[in-house]
Amino acid sequence: FAVLSGGAEAWNIDDAADAEFITNVAVDHIQFIGVATAPWGEPAVYFQNAGSLYVLDFFARKSYPIDTGIGRFIHHACIWNGDIALSDGWNVFLYSPGGQTVRNIGLPKKDGIPPEYRDSNGMMTVRFLSASDAYLYAAFGKPAAGNERRTYFWCYNGIGWGQLGGELTNFEPCGVFQGNYRSFGL
Repeated sequence: FAVLSGGAEAWNIDDAADAEFITNVAVDHIQFIGVATAPWGEPAVYFQNAGSLYVLDFFARKSYPIDTGIGRFIHHACIWNGDIALSDGWNVFLYSPGGQTVRNIGLPKKDGIPPEYRDSNGMMTVRFLSASDAYLYAAFGKPAAGNERRTYFWCYNGIGWGQLGGELTNFEPCGVFQGNYRSFGL
């Protein structure tokens, strides 16, 4: 990431020798989300730390927590079409930095995961979110009898959710990778 001023590079994050402080946050578990437009209109880096959403302002060299209003711990997030898709492990929300709005897009419906996908304790967690230009993907799973795991992949097109394939048994999603407009769970 570099800052241009009048067409010339004024500052470059890759220059570690310049000893220019960027930001400081109490580190718990930082996860890079991506780059999107900040609420103030400039490109900015979004990351999550200890389950909260932050935006990094390179010009001010400061990071700001963003109150999404969902009131829950953020488990996973990714950038999708300029918005930040967030999951609290139960639902999926879209945070629009430009309009400072948060919208619950559910998974796969507005009230969360349907009962048929929950285990006896009501547990089902969104494991990962990934995005392409047209679609937002979610991998989620639940424990079954014994040590068996069940995994499901869903796709959101901006209007609604659709399941991709059937239930996968004894398959734990440990990552979602994107390539050429398709996402794959591994």
